[in-house]
Amino acid sequence: MTNILFDIHVAEARVERMGLALDTASFHYKALQQNILKKHNVTPAQFYKSYSYYLRNVSELDKIYEKIVDSLSLKEVEAGSAQNKP
Repeated sequence: MTNILFDIHVAEARVERMGLALDTASFHYKALQQNILKKHNVTPAQFYKSYSYYLRNVSELDKIYEKIVDSLSLKEVEAGSAQNKP
């Protein structure tokens, strides 16, 4: 679940940076989300069932998001380092 949510948040950020109209952005995000679930061999039903579980077990979801925030922070640092290289 951690990897899926990480990829979803990265996809959300990508779509947001595109500056698209809401309906177009939603279309792109849904396509990315489908690709993410496919990449992780998870159906939408499986994802939503799992996500619903974590919404009812917030302490477990918090642990997942701690990992996601750490991973996103690392990715941001790596992206900054890559931009600063000649």
